[in-house]
Amino acid sequence: MNHIINIYNKIESNIQLLIRAGLVLAVFTVLIYTLFAGLTGYFMSKNEANLRSGASGAEYNSIQELIFKKQERVAQYVEDEEEEEVEKVFDPKIISIRSAMRVHFDDKKAQREQFDEALDIESLDSILRSITSGQYKLGSISRSAYPRDAECSSSQTFPTITNHREVVSDKNEIARLINQGFTKEDIDEVNNKTIAEEKEYQRFLSQLEGFWNDAKPAPNEKSKFESLTSFRERLATVWAANDLFLCGWIQSQDDINEANQIAKQEAAKTRSEGSSRMIRAGAAFIGVFTFLATLAMVLVALVLSRIERLLKDK
Repeated sequence: MNHIINIYNKIESNIQLLIRAGLVLAVFTVLIYTLFAGLTGYFMSKNEANLRSGASGAEYNSIQELIFKKQERVAQYVEDEEEEEVEKVFDPKIISIRSAMRVHFDDKKAQREQFDEALDIESLDSILRSITSGQYKLGSISRSAYPRDAECSSSQTFPTITNHREVVSDKNEIARLINQGFTKEDIDEVNNKTIAEEKEYQRFLSQLEGFWNDAKPAPNEKSKFESLTSFRERLATVWAANDLFLCGWIQSQDDINEANQIAKQEAAKTRSEGSSRMIRAGAAFIGVFTFLATLAMVLVALVLSRIERLLKDK
């Protein structure tokens, strides 16, 4: 009989040890999970979309077939050594763009003179400002020369890149705006936006400059545009090529906007999941401490019960 009681006591002792070890392991696991879920949930709830930027216009090589479907390359090339004088100060990129456009009117003096009269540097600067301020529709200058099978429809508006504002730096102007109710933070915000818009405008001009430099004919070759003998038709075709560059920019921006929308949705989903993890972690944390508090109360009750029995025995 004593042998059986000893075995029972050993089993009971081992079971109590296993229960205690299991209890400690379970609590430790829950705490680790709570900590991990809480941290990951916190960082996920702060997730922001990784937005793309920087639209790109079409490359000249990609639009040649649309512009010159029925045109043939002209065999001869006559170089003109006359240089255009620019009296006013304009952006060097705009000057370069106009020079590259003018190359396609170098075959005859009459063509050059008509081009200089129709599109001086001031006119081009004004047109580019109109384009980038959201006031230009594709085909508004090129008209019938704009390809009907282009990816963008004619009359499609080019998106606004900049409002061509100037940074407010004059002290008197700043004081006047503050008197009108604007704060220094408001002025700084507008100035930062103006600077960002100017950078994007310069990037646009750089790409357009590259586009027209790519359109220049190779040495000892004539421009494809010169196969159009009518000045109006040739100029309209030049603007049609420019519109196709703008079309490429529009498509690129649409792709960026779509990708950014998807990124925003994914970021919102991640934040929502992170918040859910934090809620679950909080619930688990409260559950663990509720359990530990209950267990502590039970242990205290057992200890008090043993003390009471010992006192009675004495």
